[in-house]
Amino acid sequence: MPYNPYTDWKTTKGNIAPDSHWSGTDDAAAAYAQLKAEVERNYSGAVVVGTSTRTYNCHAFVHASAHAWFNDIGPFLRDDYYLFTPGTLQLNDAVVYVKNGQITHSGFIIQLSGNSVARVRSKWGAYPVVEHPPNSVPDIYGSIVYYLRKRPEHAMAMTGEAPEISKLIDNVLNENRLRDLWLASTPQVAEEIVKGWPEFSALQLNGAAAADLIRDRLKEASGDKLFVLLVLAKHSTEHDLRSLAFNRMGADFSLSPKE
Repeated sequence: MPYNPYTDWKTTKGNIAPDSHWSGTDDAAAAYAQLKAEVERNYSGAVVVGTSTRTYNCHAFVHASAHAWFNDIGPFLRDDYYLFTPGTLQLNDAVVYVKNGQITHSGFIIQLSGNSVARVRSKWGAYPVVEHPPNSVPDIYGSIVYYLRKRPEHAMAMTGEAPEISKLIDNVLNENRLRDLWLASTPQVAEEIVKGWPEFSALQLNGAAAADLIRDRLKEASGDKLFVLLVLAKHSTEHDLRSLAFNRMGADFSLSPKE
């Protein structure tokens, strides 16, 4: 596809978020009527509210003011959002979908039922912008895993994050939690158990701050605690910590590095 890489978008902290710009014919825009009918016919409760286009995708729609096409939302997760707070959802919070451990889709919360998401507004790839129930999406998107809130511009220097992150790590290293790993028949199964804990997603979203504390805990950890910390490190947003995890895992853990 004729997407050309650019680096003309920066996060609120001034870091580059690599993007791509479409240089071909916008055939998705021309197919709007057909795509609208397809979405509203095949997805229960879905209503198309915006045009189809190849010029920007779901991540740009949510995280970058509909600017171009973004494949990696890591820079936004690290720089632009508050901590993971699923217990205090608000309208216009962002949601991120995950399938098979991969981030697939982003949207905005536009309706709540109590503290549950009732409707989301999102752009489906080159398809139109759609308002829909949270689970009425293409199967390739999976389901909502992350709930994010944009940082106000005046509050970029956050305080009190370290104690909260430390508590998350304490939770995953709790003896009762570690006992869950005893059910695993292989290291791969044990890794999936760790990835299923709610703290796993929360620590990913804390980026560099979580990476620093995980790195400190690794210095004296052993046994099951070492295994859990290495899984967290392997899936960190910080490249240096991922490399450290791969170097320490070795053949005994049978885990591969995250590229």
